[in-house]
Amino acid sequence: PLSVASAWAQSYRINIRNEDGEEESYFMKVVSHGDHGMKALHGEFESTAAIHAIVGDFTPKRIAWGSFKSIPNAHYYIRRFYELAEELPKPTEFCRKFASLHSKSEAPDFN
Repeated sequence: PLSVASAWAQSYRINIRNEDGEEESYFMKVVSHGDHGMKALHGEFESTAAIHAIVGDFTPKRIAWGSFKSIPNAHYYIRRFYELAEELPKPTEFCRKFASLHSKSEAPDFN
């Protein structure tokens, strides 16, 4: 895996070959800040799911999140890996997706 460090997390790109022999890439973020880190990754996991459900190609598909059994207070979040483009997105396409996200979304029910 390729790793990139930030102030509070480690990020990894994981490349695999699936059962059909095709290459796939995943992004994994790991934090080791106990309960605070776990809640942050769970929030990222759920918000990514909500965005993906409304505008599927606006954010990568989430895969999993959880805590490592063998590393106390360490937690992970995994999603599909997308290569970032060097150029800016086309304004009309980006704005269409952004508008769709805001017009189709609903406030969460916290009850």
